[in-house]
Amino acid sequence: MKLRASLAAVGLALSAQAAVADGPQKDQFFVSLLGAYYDTRGDYRATDSDLGLGAGLGWSFADNWAVEGQYYRFEPDARVNGVSGKVDIDMWSVGLLRSFDIGQGWSPYVAFGVGEGRYDHGSLWNVGQFRDEQAHLGVGFFGNLNQRFAIRGDVRGVYHNRIDAVRPLATLGFTMMLGDTAAPAPVAAAPAPAPAPAPAPVDSDGDGVPDSIDQCPGTPRGVRVDERGCEVELKEPVTFNLTVEFAFDSAEITSVSFNELMNAIRFLREHPSTVAVVEGHTDSRGSDDYNQRLSERRAEAVRGVLVNSGIPAERLTSRGYGESRPIASNDTDEGRQQNRRVTVVVSSGNGG
Repeated sequence: MKLRASLAAVGLALSAQAAVADGPQKDQFFVSLLGAYYDTRGDYRATDSDLGLGAGLGWSFADNWAVEGQYYRFEPDARVNGVSGKVDIDMWSVGLLRSFDIGQGWSPYVAFGVGEGRYDHGSLWNVGQFRDEQAHLGVGFFGNLNQRFAIRGDVRGVYHNRIDAVRPLATLGFTMMLGDTAAPAPVAAAPAPAPAPAPAPVDSDGDGVPDSIDQCPGTPRGVRVDERGCEVELKEPVTFNLTVEFAFDSAEITSVSFNELMNAIRFLREHPSTVAVVEGHTDSRGSDDYNQRLSERRAEAVRGVLVNSGIPAERLTSRGYGESRPIASNDTDEGRQQNRRVTVVVSSGNGG
């Protein structure tokens, strides 16, 4: 049910999330397995681009800096003197990566370096191997899946010294971090010797007010208290306007604003002596009697969400006002959507 899904989303959002590193960390080795696309058309008798495989071995020698060696193998189609075949291309390079941490496990980088390409036509063209000095420059990214593995991709321009041309090289694959991937615990400085501190005042109920001046001992944890240690009572009702989406002619919740819902839940938990009225409203389509019943069902649906979040049912009531309290025009779809709403009005439990 969508209602259960909404509650599950609330629980997941409140769960603690483990931090994910951004790319290789300082003093960490990493290996990459990459698929590659290389456009060699017109060079060394090649007639087509090719997909190949590559691998890399790198070491992050400083924060956001790494050195890496790479190797790629390609076998594009070639044609020499009217005869078709393959040309074997082996490419080696060594270069530097300058990365930039942007959080959430993503680390874009700039890559530059030098290398060599070897081109062997075999029996297709009996001239031995060509060798070509190369330089490359490009951009890429690491996207960490966890502390150990990351997806990786980049695009580079490879300059061929022998033919004075730049050809594109694109890669995509996976990287594995080697060694210890756990973040080191910070080392705390040894505190200077100091006189033994005076014993902390006793606060049995944990409300921040010492027992010696607490006039309301035993206050439940999380309750908002005043300087006397007593729960703060509401002088005026507090209203929470929830952005709750309902389908037309339905009391089934399709979505609810997480922040607004949590504000209401948090306030009710901090003031356990309060009560709340959940008020439902509709747009003007339909009869008055039907809209009245529909608004009651909508208010009861949101009340169920609050009860399932841990608010005692006896503190919550629901009421429907039908179409009698619009906050926007019912002449437009946008206005009618705003009128299909729910509010939570919190007041003191003694009727104040």
